[in-house]
Amino acid sequence: MKKIVLFIFKAIKKLLFIQWTGYDLNFKSINYVIGHYRLYELIKNVPGHIIQLGTGSGRNSLIFGSIIKLNNQTNYKHVYGFDTFSGYPKNVLDSNKEFDPKSHTDFSFDDVKLRMNQNNLSNEVTLIKGLLPNSISKFLNDSNTKGFTPGKLKISLIYVDCNDYETAKNSLLILKEFLSKGSIIALDENRLGGETKALVEFSDLLNLPIKQWQYGGVISSYLEVV
Repeated sequence: MKKIVLFIFKAIKKLLFIQWTGYDLNFKSINYVIGHYRLYELIKNVPGHIIQLGTGSGRNSLIFGSIIKLNNQTNYKHVYGFDTFSGYPKNVLDSNKEFDPKSHTDFSFDDVKLRMNQNNLSNEVTLIKGLLPNSISKFLNDSNTKGFTPGKLKISLIYVDCNDYETAKNSLLILKEFLSKGSIIALDENRLGGETKALVEFSDLLNLPIKQWQYGGVISSYLEVV
């Protein structure tokens, strides 16, 4: 019994040492965060909030929320993370046979909310559970939403990470009128697919060019509203 206790104790010490010294970091994770920070720098002084179309485990919400807090912009910028928090809905799976039905089912709404609270980001991040784009319409008219009055939303960044063409397209169309001058729509899509198709059509609608992202992370392309 004593040997087991000592083994567990040493394992805990080793784990704490790894976390403290940063051995859990690697080039990929650092590159990911830097890419997000560089994206934030582009919209730092643009009026409006951050909209995430697809939140998953809350990783991007955690990054953007932390950057907002570190820049002392909590009173001016907020992250709104939209997701089902239960995986792809049936209509999306029906339209995308290549999607894995088990993807994005490991983290519930409560799990992600707890993650934000554990990092003291409840004032920087709000999670919205529901089906896109319907949840956006409800969000826009909710008088209890912090950060803006109904109908007066301003957006500095839309971060698209929902994978589905119809979801991305219809969500962007609803949010179009709330985009600030200088705002950015960025795609988190390493493999060209539905999000890219939606952004191409949206860029044609706005008569604006799509630019290739060259500043690190997993962002593939973006569009800047001028």
